[in-house]
Amino acid sequence: MSRVTLILLLSALPLSCNNYDNARPVLGYEYSDMDCSDGFDNDEDGFIDCMDPDCLMLSTHCNAYVPTDEYLEPEDTYELCRDNIDNDDDGNFDCGDRKCQVIQELCCSREFTNEACSDGIDNDFNNFADCADFGCSQGMFVTACDDQKRALGRLPPKPPIGPSLLEIKARGLSPKQAAEESSLAMCTDGQDNDNDGYTDCGDYSCSDASKGASAEAVAHCDSLKETTRAQCSNGVDEDGNGFTDCEDFSCTRANNGATQEAIDYCDSIAENTAEKCSNGVDDDGNGHADCNDWSCTSASNGAKPDAIAYCKEVMEADFYKCTDGIDNDGNGYGDCADYSCSRADDLATKMACQESSPAVTPESNCTDPCRADCVDGACGYYCTSGGKKVICKDTCADGIDNDLDSFVDCLDWDCSYNPAKSLICPGLGVCEIK
Repeated sequence: MSRVTLILLLSALPLSCNNYDNARPVLGYEYSDMDCSDGFDNDEDGFIDCMDPDCLMLSTHCNAYVPTDEYLEPEDTYELCRDNIDNDDDGNFDCGDRKCQVIQELCCSREFTNEACSDGIDNDFNNFADCADFGCSQGMFVTACDDQKRALGRLPPKPPIGPSLLEIKARGLSPKQAAEESSLAMCTDGQDNDNDGYTDCGDYSCSDASKGASAEAVAHCDSLKETTRAQCSNGVDEDGNGFTDCEDFSCTRANNGATQEAIDYCDSIAENTAEKCSNGVDDDGNGHADCNDWSCTSASNGAKPDAIAYCKEVMEADFYKCTDGIDNDGNGYGDCADYSCSRADDLATKMACQESSPAVTPESNCTDPCRADCVDGACGYYCTSGGKKVICKDTCADGIDNDLDSFVDCLDWDCSYNPAKSLICPGLGVCEIK
């Protein structure tokens, strides 16, 4: 196949001014053809040769090539995404192509850990730092951006419940501290006095006498409860727990105090049946329609069985749909770029995107002697035997490419960076050893 040199496509790496602190380089710039083809990180900025923005922008060695004949092929494999060729002639090549960016082992993004996603630095020089970077906002193991993900509907909302006594003890609070937010004064000051993450009437220590709340505080919180049909349809968060109207369990669950009239009203507007989850309408007005709404796909968020079954049928939500290279549900995200694949509740589906998913029973269900369980593969992760950690049969240590992405065990990006696999895949991650 004949090829012609194409001038550098700046789209491969966005250029613009920003206020982020890149904190690099430390040894000058890596931009000559010699430096950009020697296999070394000459300026110690974490990027080698054509992976370095300086080489992409300033050297001729890293120019892109495009085919001159009519034969084009999708740029969506590890090999085609590192050949300096715009294989599909879409104006973007290698890491500049979105289809390449979803292949984590290419290390196109360097912002995918909680540390890198909260340091205020644009670590991969793409003009987006921390949670503004897709590597963070869609990061498999990033929790630093969870609040943003929930706002975008990419994660289910936190349930509006207060802490249990066990949770209070787990936080290391003394009984006195746990009881501090229990008086009427403490429960009306807008402060999280006992430092448990819940404020005023959103804290059980203010609203529940069995958790230490004073009678005055309980009466006050009862007066603010969001439990009636009128309170659950006025757009006001009466009880100040951060959940308004039918988003609040006190409007939808009888055991949380909801009246039957309120429950019936919320049921009538809920987007949780197969009919409402397939009509193209955002019935509950939360900004997410049909199967893009957690109330259609998650039982814990109120989805009815027929809605869950319908969405499972039409969504990209099984192993085969998550590995066929097609955006089956037409939401703009194909295969593992779609959260319905990469964050699936069904383990078999999730395995399509994550080699580090536990294939079998977690450690808590291992029986003694642990070593016997390891032999028959009944335990995932590791067990303790004779005071030593014993690695059992694990998807990151079984010699099998479980997610069919051509990378096995610790050479797979998600095995390399999954915190739960640190004992199995210790040391540098795949993006640090490139």
